[in-house]
Amino acid sequence: MKIGVGIVTYERYDMFKKCINSILKFRDKIDYLCVVDDCSQEQRDLYDSYFKELAMCGVKVFISDENRGVGHSKNKVLEYCFFKGCDYVFTIEDDMIILDGDVFKKYIECSKNNNIHYLNYAHHGPANNGGPLFTDGDLEVYPHCVGSFSLHSKKLYKEVGYYDENYFNAWEHVDYYYMASLKNLTTRFWYFADLAKSYNYIIEQPGSIDESSIRPRSDWKTNFEKGERFFLQKHKIALADVPR
Repeated sequence: MKIGVGIVTYERYDMFKKCINSILKFRDKIDYLCVVDDCSQEQRDLYDSYFKELAMCGVKVFISDENRGVGHSKNKVLEYCFFKGCDYVFTIEDDMIILDGDVFKKYIECSKNNNIHYLNYAHHGPANNGGPLFTDGDLEVYPHCVGSFSLHSKKLYKEVGYYDENYFNAWEHVDYYYMASLKNLTTRFWYFADLAKSYNYIIEQPGSIDESSIRPRSDWKTNFEKGERFFLQKHKIALADVPR
C-alpha cells in the first residue's frame, strides 16, 4: 500500500514551513510527498530558497504560473500521487500541523472499516465546535464540511476524479463531497465524515482563520456567490435544498 501526501500553500510562508516540518518528522510513514505553491508573491525569495532544500530531500515541488485557486492545487497533488501509484492520497492545507505520524494510518483504517473513501478533518475553524452529530466506533459525523485535511482513496479518484476548478477558492470541497456522496463513496451529504477524535493527530495552527490568504481578499465574497450559483447550475439543485 502506497501513501501520498501533498501540501497546498499560498502566501503563508511561515505557516507552510511549520506545516511541512511537522510532516517531515514522519517522512518514513508516507511514500510520496509533494508541495503545490499557488504562485505566492509575498516572501517569494524565502519560498524559493526553502523549495530548493525540500527538492534535495526528495520532496516534489510544483509552482503554479498564476494564482489558480486551491482546487487546482489539490488536483495537482492528486494527479502526481495517483500517477505514482498511491492507494491513498492526503491533501493538506498549509495551516495544519501533524501531531502524530500515525494520522495517515488511522485515517486509512477508518476508511477501510467504514467503506468511506472521502474523509475530512472536521476541526478547522469554528463551524463544528458543537461536536459530532454522532459517533460510531472510529467514525464521527459532523454538520459542516471542511477541506483542510482530506483523505482520497484510489476508488474515489477513479469514480469522482478531480476537484471542479470552475470554483475558485470557495465551494470546491463541498462540491466534491456532494459528488462523492451521490456515488455512495462517503456519508450522506450534511453528515460529513471524520476520524473519531482526529484532533489527537492533527490540529490547525493558531491564527489560521484570521491569517487566511483567501478570506480577506477583495474577491472572496464574489467567488463565494459565483460558487453558489455554479453549484445550482451544475447539480440542478441549490445547496440549501439538498435533502438531509
